[in-house]
Amino acid sequence: MMQHLTFFLVVWCLSAVSIKTGFGRGLLVLPVLISLVGPHQAVTMITAAQLTMVLPRLPFQARHIQWRPVGRFLSGDAAGCVIGAAMVSGLARAPVNRMIGIAFLGLVL
Repeated sequence: MMQHLTFFLVVWCLSAVSIKTGFGRGLLVLPVLISLVGPHQAVTMITAAQLTMVLPRLPFQARHIQWRPVGRFLSGDAAGCVIGAAMVSGLARAPVNRMIGIAFLGLVL
């Protein structure tokens, strides 16, 4: 329970930072989530969290969306998600940790 409360408070604070700076909330939250649950669960949880943060805005923005390109994108994206999840779940933890660290360093520098 305490982890959930900590995560909620951190996400709330980082969302405020994201709003002010324009920097991605998922990228800000991922290191905190990795420290709480580990990298394998963190990637899944951040994806679910990002979806739950975006979906409530959909009704307000739906009329501005061009649905035909979205459908084409999602058809390839769905297959990529399944393949990517299968690949990541089969990897050893140490290389995944290194890849995430390198990605963060690359984004910061």
